[in-house]
Amino acid sequence: MMKVSQAVHYHLEFHTANMQENTQRCVEYILRKLHNQFQERGLDSVFEEDVLTFLMKHTCNR
Repeated sequence: MMKVSQAVHYHLEFHTANMQENTQRCVEYILRKLHNQFQERGLDSVFEEDVLTFLMKHTCNR
């Protein structure tokens, strides 16, 4: 079973070559926070509500 930490790593590796610098910084910022919160959980144990709560917490005041 893939963990969130692995998914974040693969996502960053794949997109680093295809993103412009500003986009890369923004994506890395939010993915690092996602990694810190969910890193050892399996992807199948992170539910839609978990992701929505995370996004609201990290993007509402921006």
